[in-house]
Amino acid sequence: MNPTITIASPIRNRAYILPYYLDYIRKINYDKSKINLFWVINNSTDNSLQILEKFKSKYNSEYNRIKIVIMNKSNLIEDNRDKKSRVDAIYNHLAEVRNYICQKSNTDYLFSVDSDILILDPEILNKFISYDKDAVSSLIYNGYLFYKTKGNKLPIHHFTNCLNFLHKYDLTGRPIFNHISKYVLLKERKNNLLYKVDITGAIYLIKKEVYKNKNIRYNFDIEGEDLPWCMCAKREGYELYCDFNTYSQHIMSEEWLQKFLDGEKLD
Repeated sequence: MNPTITIASPIRNRAYILPYYLDYIRKINYDKSKINLFWVINNSTDNSLQILEKFKSKYNSEYNRIKIVIMNKSNLIEDNRDKKSRVDAIYNHLAEVRNYICQKSNTDYLFSVDSDILILDPEILNKFISYDKDAVSSLIYNGYLFYKTKGNKLPIHHFTNCLNFLHKYDLTGRPIFNHISKYVLLKERKNNLLYKVDITGAIYLIKKEVYKNKNIRYNFDIEGEDLPWCMCAKREGYELYCDFNTYSQHIMSEEWLQKFLDGEKLD
């Protein structure tokens, strides 16, 4: 029998991408009666909530459950604090929301999919479950954008990737992590489906024993709340992997969305 899965994410001001995000989730080839959809509204000021409620009203009967929770933090959006303090508060709250998702989920797997990710492979759940790993992530690119000019693809930004591995420690003991290089990516994907990583994020499938482990927590970090979670998971003895042959699209702005819709190559 198919394992049960919760697909979850915090949602904050994602109205520009949510209809597409939801459309790609619906295209996933997996028994919907085994899927819970769980979204937590996180101090959103646009109509993200209304988009999710409309989706729930239309498709609730197809899924095992669709749950929408509002978890706002008072004075988070407008207050008198300086910009750095406000940013710190926003990301601290984001970590709290992610921990809440882990606490309230109870399925065999938790599929954490950020709300600006488009899942391009409809077989992603079947593939990731078949690997039987503690956590498996999809490959995504950050900051590597091509556009078409006179038939040529010109790089606007240098290659970076959000799936990282720890490289060494600085004098304070803080980990310095390197992005997976294009060389490693092209070399490894020829021989292996999976590549072991130390840091991952954005879109990853997690076994229940891992996401329910109370010693593994999301926390604020300048590099993102996923980094402390991954470091906790590794300290607990769990292994994290990236599937170099499964690609998902990261749409970080309305401009990127329009380029994607126009058929311009973003990867």
